[in-house]
Amino acid sequence: MAYGAGLRASEVVHLKVPDIDSERKVLHVEQGKGKKDRYAMLSPALLQLLRAWCRGCKERMRNEQ
Repeated sequence: MAYGAGLRASEVVHLKVPDIDSERKVLHVEQGKGKKDRYAMLSPALLQLLRAWCRGCKERMRNEQ
C-alpha cells in the first residue's frame, strides 16, 4: 500500500475506507507531511487488492456475529 501509492507509514495507518475514491482512482491523505491534506494516485492493481481486502474483512465480521 505504502509503496504502491507513495505513502508514508503514518499516512497508511490513518487511512479510512471513505478516503478511497475508486472512481477517480485516488486516495485522500489527511494531515500528511507538514500537516497538509493531499491526494495520492491509486493504481488499478492496488484498487483490486483493496477491494479484495475489504471483502475479506466483511466476511470475517459476518462470521464473528
